Amino acid sequence: MRATGRPERERGDREDRRNPDAAQGRGTALPGRLLRQLKRRGTLTPLGVGVVMGAPVLGAAVLEGAMRGGPGSLFELVFLGACAVGALHVRRTDLLAAPISAPLAFAAALICSAGILGQTGQARGNNAVAVLAMLSAGAPWLFLGTALAGAVVLARFALRPRRAGSAKAGPRKGPKTRTGKTGARR
Repeated sequence: MRATGRPERERGDREDRRNPDAAQGRGTALPGRLLRQLKRRGTLTPLGVGVVMGAPVLGAAVLEGAMRGGPGSLFELVFLGACAVGALHVRRTDLLAAPISAPLAFAAALICSAGILGQTGQARGNNAVAVLAMLSAGAPWLFLGTALAGAVVLARFALRPRRAGSAKAGPRKGPKTRTGKTGARR
């Protein structure tokens, strides 16, 4: 007991409140942290944007690749949604990460769905041609997703709150100095 009459807290109490998964002995849950971070707008780092865009797109590409033999409309719609979510939740200082991550997520999903990473030898060359064919067939969706992410980022940049002392306020006024004929200070 403290002198105030309240019982002393154990050292782990603070961490337990911050991370409920650690309190139950489960360790840190990455999906839970990522979901909590998505609830707050503008908190994703560039790596987080890559994960938010890449994971669902990769999952949709692999799922459709297993079911239909290649990515289809589900993959394309998930890609557009992931581009919008990534662009909405990226930090203001890292706004350029969203339009850059979109093509990377698209290409990584196509490569993984084609199975290039797991095969060797002559099949790799055949799969490389298949990936190039899928990239050319999916180019309109790639451009649309990248343009969507770019438009959301531009809108967020244009609508950002201005600081009170912005550059539009004019030149900074410093101490006045006088100069003579020679240009030296007096």
